[in-house]
Amino acid sequence: MHLRIGEGKWATDGTILPDSEALSTFENNIKGTGLKISKKRRRKLIILLAVDAAIAVIFFTLLLYTPGRYNPPRPTDNNEVGQYLTHELLAELYNNAQYDEPFELVIEQAGINDAIARADWPVEFDEVLFETPQVFFVSEAILVMEPVKLKGLEFVITARISPLIDEQGLLHLKFETMKVGAMNLTPVARIIGQKMYEHHIAMADINTKDLRACIAAALFAKTPFQPVLQMGRRKVQVERIDIEHSRLTIGFSPVSESEVEALKW
Repeated sequence: MHLRIGEGKWATDGTILPDSEALSTFENNIKGTGLKISKKRRRKLIILLAVDAAIAVIFFTLLLYTPGRYNPPRPTDNNEVGQYLTHELLAELYNNAQYDEPFELVIEQAGINDAIARADWPVEFDEVLFETPQVFFVSEAILVMEPVKLKGLEFVITARISPLIDEQGLLHLKFETMKVGAMNLTPVARIIGQKMYEHHIAMADINTKDLRACIAAALFAKTPFQPVLQMGRRKVQVERIDIEHSRLTIGFSPVSESEVEALKW
């Protein structure tokens, strides 16, 4: 549907007509009932139709707005996992975890987006087509932009997530905002996300200690968790997370068996 200010008006049957046609249709309907429309009422009608059209234009403009920073990743020739994820990131994490010393792991935005782009996209779920998402590391937060297609409409969903390690060493994932286009739907998204999480937990046989389940609980049920990973025979715990432009740095420390029950990755 394409609307321009001054054109789209609602007729009495719910269709969208140009100004003159909508007004003429309304007047014909009035005439059919034997009623007369005064000039004053006609002016009010024109104003109401103009307001309706303006609201419709604003709604669709906000809904279909594409954030300026979004730049769809180029499709890859194959679905193989990129070397950054396996040969660099995971290899560095595993190797450093074998030493009984604290260490840092630096994650580059470009490398993560390359790994994401190599997955099998698009994905369809309940008539909704999800295209390749994109991740942005900004000051103390992570932005996830997901392009979606639904019944001929295309828009971008943007979620802002802020990780935080509290004094007890628990990881909180604050679901700050969710926008569809430029429309802020955070309160609605939080309610829907929590209900979906509770439904899946109740209906499916899910290991609540699995890392993915813990992340979902932190996002949608506001349940923090101990960010402990087991890498081979060693366990490491996330002690801090620093996020700056295009880069995320995670500080790890070794964990003994007696300190915490590990969450296996």
